[in-house]
Amino acid sequence: MKPKHVKKLLMDEIRKVSQSIDQYYINPSKDFTRIRKLPIEKLMLGIIGMESGSIANELLNYYDISPGTPTASAFCPAKD
Repeated sequence: MKPKHVKKLLMDEIRKVSQSIDQYYINPSKDFTRIRKLPIEKLMLGIIGMESGSIANELLNYYDISPGTPTASAFCPAKD
């Protein structure tokens, strides 16, 4: 399989999960209800793309050190 094909398959699956996020709720009145800096698609891509750096450094790399970069303390509860 070619890398572009693998990437397309991965992106398609991430889109499917984000479009049916209600299947993954534990507490529907609270889970995924807020508008966040880290929408579920970005959260999953960020986690998949992380290397061996600290969460803060990985977030800075992922967001290209932009002012809108979420903090490590914002990322940790979002991934749980």
